[in-house]
Amino acid sequence: MMWCFRPAGCPPALRGSSRYSGSAAPGGQCCSQLLQSPCDGSADYGHHRSEEAWPVGTLFTFHSESPSTFGRAVSNLLESQVYPGPDLTLILYSCRVDNKLQALDAQFKELDITKDKLTQQFEHHSKTLASQAAQDEIWTAVLALGFTSMELNILFSYVIEVLICLHTRVLQKLPDMVRSLPTLASVLRRTVKNKRVRTVWESVLEEYGLQERDVTALCTFFIAHGDKAEHYAANVRQMYIKDVTFMITNMVKNQALQDGLLRAVQVIEKGKAVRTPENQRASLKELIPSAKD
Repeated sequence: MMWCFRPAGCPPALRGSSRYSGSAAPGGQCCSQLLQSPCDGSADYGHHRSEEAWPVGTLFTFHSESPSTFGRAVSNLLESQVYPGPDLTLILYSCRVDNKLQALDAQFKELDITKDKLTQQFEHHSKTLASQAAQDEIWTAVLALGFTSMELNILFSYVIEVLICLHTRVLQKLPDMVRSLPTLASVLRRTVKNKRVRTVWESVLEEYGLQERDVTALCTFFIAHGDKAEHYAANVRQMYIKDVTFMITNMVKNQALQDGLLRAVQVIEKGKAVRTPENQRASLKELIPSAKD
């Protein structure tokens, strides 16, 4: 006994037929003879003749007492009819390929997430290194200043007044936090985690026309020279230096430190820092009067 799929275009459906309900072909005729008969649906199959064709893929049972005859019949049938159904091997292979593609897609997504995390870490690390390098340059410039004691005292006076002004303004905007913010250093520490303090701090800087790097330069100057410098009042400062802006421009080579000191002078003298064009170069001796006893 063998099983066979019915190819497209074969004889009409005979399920339920007495001629095909048993295991033998009608009238003792073997199935090989039936297979060799025309499959155009017009053959006379008794009272079950119908124009309806067997559905593609219908299984039917047949017997053949002559294997060689049956083999030739099947060969002729396969040569004339092509089974239109799917190839099971191809389906299984396609499923395996789809599974592998899905696994690769999941791996690529994980790699993309890892790449994004590494990129963010690298950018943060790069910014940190750049900030540290800039701070190192400012420290080097502050320690290498060639000012006299009087000049350092004058610059220190501007710096300390600006820092006090910033701290006072923050406390004015945060009266409920006066006791928790006793110094400017405490304000700067709170800006990292406290959003409210951070917002107020940024608004104060904007009011005075300052930037974060300006405050960093001023704090660096204060830490480096605050232990030995003295504060000069405004009238005393004017007695010694006619134009402190020109002195800063000519003596301070580090751009960040120079900008910070210049803006500190502007905040104290004009109430707000503004960007001014470069001053004309002149002899420093013309700006520093000779000392009088």
